[in-house]
Amino acid sequence: MVWPRIYRWTCPAPWLVAMALVCSLPLWATARDLIIGQGTDVSHLDPHYSTSASDVNVFFNLYDNLVLRDEQLNLTPGLAVSWQLVDDTTWQFKLRQGVVFHNGDPFTAEDVKFSLERAIADNPRTSVYAALNTIERIEILDPFTVHLITKHPDPLLPTRLSYYGGMMLPKHYFNWLQVLQLPLTSCSL
Repeated sequence: MVWPRIYRWTCPAPWLVAMALVCSLPLWATARDLIIGQGTDVSHLDPHYSTSASDVNVFFNLYDNLVLRDEQLNLTPGLAVSWQLVDDTTWQFKLRQGVVFHNGDPFTAEDVKFSLERAIADNPRTSVYAALNTIERIEILDPFTVHLITKHPDPLLPTRLSYYGGMMLPKHYFNWLQVLQLPLTSCSL
């Protein structure tokens, strides 16, 4: 019989391959550079002044949003732990406590107000202005609660805040950059 003889010799092969892979795992786990290829270079690192796909790919690795999306595209808490419609034109966002930016600044309602007012600024107009221009004003209730008051009922505001227009920036750091008259570039981060 030929089959039992062939089976005897091929049976150890999967075990040998598995052993070789297991023994080489430490080689795979060593620290290396991660290289990501994109069709174009990143033009700058300011999430309110670019909608370029190359820039947005980087933005989502640098900045966080009040609202996120899960694998099924449902809205989930991000920097905001909860949000609710208070009346027809007022959204209340409760912010996550204990969050710090890359530079060590704590995340507060001041940063939300700064980021969203900057995003809806008309002079100079931002690239994300159209997505968030229903916001009339931002009111701070306490360090971790904000009200976003819209010009008219806007049931899609949390959805739009889950994209790059809703990325939060550290207020004090950006004010410091403006005092020094530095642009937001890779060297200023």
